[in-house]
Amino acid sequence: FLIWSFLEGGKKRDGNILHQLETRIYTLTKDPTPASLAAFLQGKVRQKYGLDEGFSAPNIPLDKLSNALSSWLSLNFNEQVIALIDTSVWDDAKAGVAFTDQRIVWKGQLVDTHSIEYPDLAKFFNMDLAQALSNEDSREHLAQLEELAKILYEDKYDNDWVQVLKEVGQKYSLA
Repeated sequence: FLIWSFLEGGKKRDGNILHQLETRIYTLTKDPTPASLAAFLQGKVRQKYGLDEGFSAPNIPLDKLSNALSSWLSLNFNEQVIALIDTSVWDDAKAGVAFTDQRIVWKGQLVDTHSIEYPDLAKFFNMDLAQALSNEDSREHLAQLEELAKILYEDKYDNDWVQVLKEVGQKYSLA
């Protein structure tokens, strides 16, 4: 990028285009297939958040995704964002929830970034409560899921995101 920028005279506009293109590689660029996890999440995010706070690929605003990527969302190699829920105070996506093709990543306003991979989510929902509470890793997942639930429930009157997370875990285990 630096060499290209130097050869082009450091044009700011071209740099913004490259920044948008770079951001776009971290998300799906076409509509998901009907039976996929992406299509399932697309419907749930639209249903719960409308078009103001919840976005699903390929319709995630690049500025919000870019803010999330630069402030709290670190992706693994070949990981793509399926859905983004903006829970930030200033609607700039500097806090929120991201569903990727591998895991759920979230950051609250005054908390660190956490994530849970879909296989762990599926395992967690397949455990009974006594088993989950007796295992240290499961207790950590339970605390993280409680934090995620608080973020997702904020200012929402219907609290069925636990069911959505359970369905995501089931869909992953079927895939």
